[in-house]
Amino acid sequence: MSRKIRLASLATLFAALALPAVAAPRQEAAPAETLVEMMSAGRPFLVATRKNTLPLREGNWSYPEGFDHWVVFEGRYSPESGVWSSDALGFRITGNEYQGCPPDLDRSRFICGGSHSDGYRLSRRLSPRDHVVVILGNELPFDDAGNVYLDGQRIGVITVPPAP
Repeated sequence: MSRKIRLASLATLFAALALPAVAAPRQEAAPAETLVEMMSAGRPFLVATRKNTLPLREGNWSYPEGFDHWVVFEGRYSPESGVWSSDALGFRITGNEYQGCPPDLDRSRFICGGSHSDGYRLSRRLSPRDHVVVILGNELPFDDAGNVYLDGQRIGVITVPPAP
């Protein structure tokens, strides 16, 4: 995803956090795809959350200085394999699994993890239709409005940027 598209997507995401919903003008276009449908089709997603809210394993990294309020993670679900890929925007997180692998992954067809890792093993096969997003080894529920939760508390929002 290009830097301009990421910035535009982030601006849209932050605007959605800050402003109340405004009624859009009525259009006669085809119904918009839902968040779940877009993610299930393999579209990339972004999750914005407060710094230090998402529990990550220790490594030789830290949340970036100067970003005291928001951090953004990006990811993608692969519908064919069931593998979740994720990363942080603007900083590298080491010591955490960038891919979440379903327990029944067909390893004769798909690779999950890296050269030194087998990836994070999911508790079960999960898809966006389960209203769960996987970010760096965290299985987080979300709702249709795009709110992301951890232990029943809202920790951020998820969005799918427009296709380029």
